[in-house]
This record gives sequence, C-alpha cells and structure tokens, in this order.
Amino acid sequence: MDYLDFYYSNVLGYTPEDEGSQRKTRCTIAYLEDCGFTKGELIQILLDCKASEVLTVEHLPQSVWEGSLTKPNCFYYHHTLQIASKPPHYDAKLRREVIEPFFMEMRARYTMKDLIAYFYDKLCIDMELMDEKRDTARMQALLKKYERLSFISALDFVLSLIDYASYTHMRVVNVFDIEKAEPEVFDELKRKTAEASFHGKNLIVWRRE
Repeated sequence: MDYLDFYYSNVLGYTPEDEGSQRKTRCTIAYLEDCGFTKGELIQILLDCKASEVLTVEHLPQSVWEGSLTKPNCFYYHHTLQIASKPPHYDAKLRREVIEPFFMEMRARYTMKDLIAYFYDKLCIDMELMDEKRDTARMQALLKKYERLSFISALDFVLSLIDYASYTHMRVVNVFDIEKAEPEVFDELKRKTAEASFHGKNLIVWRRE
C-alpha cells in the first residue's frame, strides 16, 4: 500500500508539489513501518495526524507510544531500542562501497511483552520456569527501582542487566536474579553515557532521505 498517497489523499486532501515535503513525509512513514506497526495501525495513525504538507515525528499522535515502555524524544542506548541506518557495505554489482545516509532513531513501540521475551530468549529460561504474568510484575518492579537513575533510562539499565547476565553466564532462574549484576552494569553505563555525551553521540538523528 502507498501510505504516502493515502495520507495526502485522506488527511491533507491534496499532494503538495514540493518534493522535499513529500520526501520528509515518506521518511516519517518509513519510520513507523520500521517500528513494527501493522497496516491497520499505521492507517489509523495517519488518520489521527493533523493535516500538514510535511508529516514529521512531531506531528504524530501520542497514541503511537501507547502501551510502549519507550517515550517520545528520549534517547536510548540499547541496540534493541534503536532503529539505525545500515553500515557501509560493498555492492558487488556497482563494484564499490555504498554509504547510506546516517540516521539513529528510537523505537516508538517496545512493550513489556517484548522485554519479557528478550529476558526469556537471551537467558535461555526453561519453559517450565516461564510465567509471563508473574515476570511482568517483577519487571515492573525493577523498572520502578531504576527510575531514579539520572544518567540513563530504567529500560536501558534493565536490558543491560540481562545482557551482562547472559555474557557472564550468570545463573538466572527468575527476573530478580539479574540484580546481582548491578555494580558492574552501573559502572559500565556510567562510563558509556559520559563518553557518548562528550562526543555528542546521544542524540536522535532522524532520516531525511
């Protein structure tokens, strides 16, 4: 489906002649697609947007983040929360390196189900130990606990605890076991976020082409 045509036909009422406006609107729609919204959800989001010749992320309705653990205009460090441009790669047909325009965007949709699934998968939790309802409550408690961190989001911190537990082959049978990695993860993220801030690498860069 051509979502660009749908937006201009059903929301704005006409297609602007300016190619730059169309290109920026297409980028915003591509971002929504990369966030994993279904066709029906994407159509509803576009219908909920205010009519504008240029549709940017700022024009998107708050419903885009409804039910998500991520928040708008917030930079996240964990790779699962990022949507980034492809790294430079060699094109055999063109016989040259292809460098695509850089962008670093944040996922508008990352739910508790996604977090629980990441925990189960990354730490190879046995099916007999899985209890989504119980583990949701425990994850909510951890997220609440780490809200007080000033240098990074609670979601980033919990995901990093899971990664550290996996990397070090820590014995984990329930969500609260990953708290044992607190000291190491705290120090590592303190360093990482300070470096990113110093080099200006903690900024959202929206796609433009």
